[in-house]
Amino acid sequence: MVVKNTQIIISNSTDLKCNIIGTESRDSNQHAYLSENADYVINGDIDLNNRLLEIPETSSLIFKRGGFYNGTIKGNHTSMTGNVRVERLEGSFSTAIRSSYSTMETDVDKLKVMLSLNVPTLILDEDYSLSFPNGNDKTIYCSHIQHIIGEDIIISATNSDAPFVLISASVLKELCGITFNGNNTPFSGFLTINNSGQDYIKIENVNVINIINSINTSNIKGFYINKYNEVGNDPTSCNCDISIKNVRLSGLWQKGNEHITDPEGSVTGIQVYMDAGAKVNVKIDQCRFSDIHCYYTVADAEHIMYEDATGLFVHSAFKEGYNGESNNHIEITNIQGHNFGKRLVKTDCSNVNIRNVFGTNEYLDFLCLVGLNNSYSRFKHASVKNLHYEGVVGFSSNNGSYTLATAMRYTMVENIISKVTGITARTPSDQETGTNYPTFYPASINADDVTIRDLHMIGAQTVYLPANENIRFENVTYDDTEGAINSYSNGIFMPMYGASSVIDGLKVRAHHKRRLIACNYKNKHFPSSDILINDADLEFAEPPATSTIKNVLVEGQDWGIEDDDCEKFIHILNLTMKNCICRHAENFSRFPLRKYLGRWTLENIKFVYETIPESDDFKSLGGCFYVYNDVAKTLALKDITVVCTNITGSNLIYKRAIYLEDRVPGMVGTQVHLSNIRSNCTNYEVFTVNVCWGEYIDSTVCRKQYDQFGAAQKGFMVKDYSAGIKYVWSGTAWVALTV
Repeated sequence: MVVKNTQIIISNSTDLKCNIIGTESRDSNQHAYLSENADYVINGDIDLNNRLLEIPETSSLIFKRGGFYNGTIKGNHTSMTGNVRVERLEGSFSTAIRSSYSTMETDVDKLKVMLSLNVPTLILDEDYSLSFPNGNDKTIYCSHIQHIIGEDIIISATNSDAPFVLISASVLKELCGITFNGNNTPFSGFLTINNSGQDYIKIENVNVINIINSINTSNIKGFYINKYNEVGNDPTSCNCDISIKNVRLSGLWQKGNEHITDPEGSVTGIQVYMDAGAKVNVKIDQCRFSDIHCYYTVADAEHIMYEDATGLFVHSAFKEGYNGESNNHIEITNIQGHNFGKRLVKTDCSNVNIRNVFGTNEYLDFLCLVGLNNSYSRFKHASVKNLHYEGVVGFSSNNGSYTLATAMRYTMVENIISKVTGITARTPSDQETGTNYPTFYPASINADDVTIRDLHMIGAQTVYLPANENIRFENVTYDDTEGAINSYSNGIFMPMYGASSVIDGLKVRAHHKRRLIACNYKNKHFPSSDILINDADLEFAEPPATSTIKNVLVEGQDWGIEDDDCEKFIHILNLTMKNCICRHAENFSRFPLRKYLGRWTLENIKFVYETIPESDDFKSLGGCFYVYNDVAKTLALKDITVVCTNITGSNLIYKRAIYLEDRVPGMVGTQVHLSNIRSNCTNYEVFTVNVCWGEYIDSTVCRKQYDQFGAAQKGFMVKDYSAGIKYVWSGTAWVALTV
């Protein structure tokens, strides 16, 4: 144990000279040393006379009043306490250092000196106004400090001629209480923390505003944390807990380079990069992002363009040779964004939990509110709750724009509110606007095993049904009575080839969409789609008289189109709808028009008419099915009810509940199953044209005039409920069955 000498009081330069034990030449200044093993009490102003005064490791400085000027103090794990006043500092210190300790006049030099100290904690307790001279060496390197504590200070930078990162840190663990204002001058970021052995990193209460990078061969990263071990083979060396809370970024503008897939010409507010094999736990909470964009310049005017602009990006990578599961855990909560560019939140890692993300947007560079990427095809497990997007949709990609986009297997999403306030067409040659098809989907799914629960759509948009397995929607509501009134797709649901989706619980109020299901895809080599809809409440408004597109419940793309090899494009749709009510059914020109191939089952469907139009299009009240003799396929109609409320008179004449027409007459193919077809207003529950019923089917049909039912395959059976008699088709006539 070192026993210190009695305290030595230094009140003036003479007292200091008495304790200097030697000098030597150091550059053009004198290098002086204090005696070892003593506590020096500073009790006045001390003129160092342009010398560097080195403090022995065993000594400390206690400031009572006054301080050192006209020189530099070099610490050696030195303890400094009291009201410290020093013109310049260097070396190492064992106690926290306040930036106000230094009395240097130039803020840039002062901040560089303070951040270069070997000190565990630096307290920034005064504002800085930084004016950078021309030159390349502008980045402030922070190689030793673990904690930077700002006491609500402002760092304001001006006069920068080239973009650079303001602070580059190596071992930094904590940053808080700082606002950085770039004043619309070139910067490529505020803080970069390079990979080291930190066991935790915490950033809290930090704002970054007004950064412009006009060099499109670089990019902006407001905060960049790198915890990826590129050299060593042991991912545990990167284990770390990262906490980012109450961080705000606004006004980040990066000149784009028109290449969306590369990092150059892009902007990211907060970016965290991890080793997938390391146990990196990331918690990001209460962060705000606004006005983050890429731009291009025409005639000295800046225009927003579509290129990578992201508020928050958390991603990881698998080291070569590592075959284990991803060990990262990500928690992102309470994120808000306004005009946040392409994405507000983007992840490319496993084990992601996202809660409470709210975004509004007025510009056309938007792609999605939350995007869950999977570039390694090994990332999985995401839980997302409470996403809310309101804004304009324009061109974003070839497939459209999204509130949520996920490519992660085992994703559970709850409570999406997706409100489209406007849709703007664009032209492909215009950098500012992009393509001419601004389709918007509340969710884009490119992975198996995804459940979306409580999806609320406001304004015209489309539910994209992807070609992935085990996709489930629960409790979906659609209402375009407000919000955007135009959309590229006419369908509320649009299945891809090979789609496999279940929709449990559906409520639709469509005043501008014309289809419940519409397929805009056609290809000859893709598998069939399987769609199941349970418990639907549907209401479509009457189309405008000027509209050329009438309401059809389900309609596919014309599959009679042939390619150069005379092969037809076919979309095979296997559709099941159960427990459905169609309100204001008179607003439909016809119900399902079967242009698809596939197996159809409609069960417990109720069509409610308030009026009966005179038009021929409405003679088939409960549905118009065009059967295309697709061999070994089926059409099953069970428990179909057509209800006309408070309607009497001539409008009821010649109306029928179900209309079936074989578009290729005389061929045996489609199996038609009918049972319990009921109506209170029709002459025919079922009316057929050219329908050949396939092989023997034991089915019952409620009808009023069995002899007008039409031809059937021999052995097809019907029941006249009014008379309680069953009939069978003998091949030439209906024959009553007797018991």
